[in-house]
Amino acid sequence: MQELTDVRYTRSSSFVTRNYGNTCLLVPLSGSLESVLTLNRTGKVLWDTLESPCTERDMVLALLRIFPDELTVRADVASFIRTLQAMGLVQEAR
Repeated sequence: MQELTDVRYTRSSSFVTRNYGNTCLLVPLSGSLESVLTLNRTGKVLWDTLESPCTERDMVLALLRIFPDELTVRADVASFIRTLQAMGLVQEAR
């Protein structure tokens, strides 16, 4: 089972969120619009959870309210954090 860390994460301030119906867009404040990212339902729940500093455990609990498969949820959260950190969208909270 994926181990959860106690590291607290938060959103980067270099992107803004735009919601259009069920679609959530992450738009860069500067740079190319090619950097716009569209989030699916899972990504939107996790992004909304990151509005305040939170741990992987917080994100897992948020997703478990919607999706009952804990193993998949843990893997999805870990992948989401790694991917968004690499893109500069998520950072460790200070």
